Amino acid sequence: MNPFLLVVVFVFSLAGLSHAENFYQAQIGIKIQNATQPESPRKAKLFDRLTPQDSLQVYVVPDSSADIAFIYLIYSDPQRAQQVNPQPRLNRCKTPLKILPNRFEYMTFDGKNKREWLTVICSPDSLPEIETLDGTSAEWQTLKHQLQAENSLNLAETAVKPWSIGGVIRDPQDTFLEELDVYTGQSMVIVGYEFRVQ
Repeated sequence: MNPFLLVVVFVFSLAGLSHAENFYQAQIGIKIQNATQPESPRKAKLFDRLTPQDSLQVYVVPDSSADIAFIYLIYSDPQRAQQVNPQPRLNRCKTPLKILPNRFEYMTFDGKNKREWLTVICSPDSLPEIETLDGTSAEWQTLKHQLQAENSLNLAETAVKPWSIGGVIRDPQDTFLEELDVYTGQSMVIVGYEFRVQ
């Protein structure tokens, strides 16, 4: 076999591997709890149905490769869009898990709109355009599509990076941590949930 060919193949393999490692991951999930069955919470699907009696908590575990993460929660309905959490910065060294609004409180929808959306963004960098967000739903959709386009991955070139949950965020009293899904983006993670409220 030609040794020159072997070296060239090896170099291209290393280049592809280093490119594939250049992406960002986060574990995300929304816990839904119903007032009539508080002992049986369930995980929200990306398209789900809710009642006004349902309450929500958003769980985010940022990529462990960054010491700081910025977690944004955006609420939108057919007319308006706004950032829900005013302090998005999370120091992973101190707190590797973020629960919104917090561990002891839940969010609810009032049922005035038949369709409502929550978008979770987890990024290693701050996003000033999100931090000042308070506008129309159409403006938010334009910004969201722009962020998604800039953050898209070529899945054919993306290697699967193993994800492990460290012992510091395992909680025997909160088994919902085991149900979080892993999402991947080029420089951030953007996950949108649509709820039909009935």
